Amino acid sequence: YGIPAGIAYLAGTAGIYLRAVRRRQVLSPLSLVCLTGAFGYLASSCFGLTLFSTAPYLFLFLGMGYRLEEV
Repeated sequence: YGIPAGIAYLAGTAGIYLRAVRRRQVLSPLSLVCLTGAFGYLASSCFGLTLFSTAPYLFLFLGMGYRLEEV
Protein backbone atom coordinates (compact mmCIF):
# COMPACT_ATOMS: atom_id res chain seq x y z
CA TYR A 1 0.00 0.00 0.00
CA GLY A 2 2.98 2.27 -0.30
CA ILE A 3 4.45 5.01 1.79
CA PRO A 4 1.30 5.93 3.81
CA ALA A 5 0.89 2.33 4.97
CA GLY A 6 4.59 2.14 5.84
CA ILE A 7 4.35 5.30 7.90
CA ALA A 8 1.26 4.01 9.73
CA TYR A 9 2.99 0.65 10.31
CA LEU A 10 6.09 2.26 11.80
CA ALA A 11 4.09 4.82 13.81
CA GLY A 12 2.01 2.09 15.43
CA THR A 13 5.08 0.04 16.25
CA ALA A 14 6.91 3.08 17.63
CA GLY A 15 3.88 3.97 19.76
CA ILE A 16 3.95 0.57 21.44
CA TYR A 17 7.68 0.80 22.12
CA LEU A 18 7.39 4.35 23.48
CA ARG A 19 4.65 3.21 25.85
CA ALA A 20 6.86 0.36 27.03
CA VAL A 21 9.87 2.65 27.56
CA ARG A 22 7.78 5.10 29.60
CA ARG A 23 6.47 2.30 31.82
CA ARG A 24 9.51 0.05 31.92
CA GLN A 25 9.35 -0.28 35.71
CA VAL A 26 6.05 -2.22 35.55
CA LEU A 27 6.93 -4.48 32.62
CA SER A 28 6.88 -8.17 33.40
CA PRO A 29 9.73 -10.39 32.17
CA LEU A 30 7.31 -11.95 29.66
CA SER A 31 6.48 -8.51 28.23
CA LEU A 32 10.18 -7.77 27.83
CA VAL A 33 10.71 -11.05 26.00
CA CYS A 34 7.75 -10.39 23.71
CA LEU A 35 8.87 -6.84 22.89
CA THR A 36 12.40 -8.06 22.21
CA GLY A 37 11.06 -10.79 19.94
CA ALA A 38 8.89 -8.25 18.13
CA PHE A 39 11.94 -6.05 17.59
CA GLY A 40 13.76 -9.03 16.09
CA TYR A 41 10.89 -9.70 13.70
CA LEU A 42 10.72 -6.00 12.80
CA ALA A 43 14.44 -5.97 12.02
CA SER A 44 14.20 -9.15 9.94
CA SER A 45 11.28 -7.76 7.94
CA CYS A 46 13.42 -4.82 6.84
CA PHE A 47 16.02 -7.03 5.16
CA GLY A 48 13.89 -8.66 2.51
CA LEU A 49 13.53 -12.31 3.47
CA THR A 50 10.08 -12.82 1.99
CA LEU A 51 10.00 -16.57 2.42
CA PHE A 52 8.41 -16.24 5.85
CA SER A 53 5.53 -13.93 6.62
CA THR A 54 6.86 -11.95 9.56
CA ALA A 55 4.00 -9.46 10.00
CA PRO A 56 1.64 -11.82 11.87
CA TYR A 57 4.39 -12.77 14.31
CA LEU A 58 5.35 -9.13 14.79
CA PHE A 59 1.79 -8.15 15.65
CA LEU A 60 1.37 -11.19 17.88
CA PHE A 61 4.48 -10.32 19.90
CA LEU A 62 3.57 -6.62 20.01
CA GLY A 63 0.13 -7.46 21.33
CA MET A 64 1.54 -9.73 24.00
CA GLY A 65 4.15 -7.15 24.97
CA TYR A 66 1.63 -4.29 24.96
CA ARG A 67 -0.20 -5.82 27.85
CA LEU A 68 1.45 -4.29 30.89
CA GLU A 69 0.85 -6.06 34.16
CA GLU A 70 0.38 -3.91 37.21
CA VAL A 71 2.46 -4.89 40.24
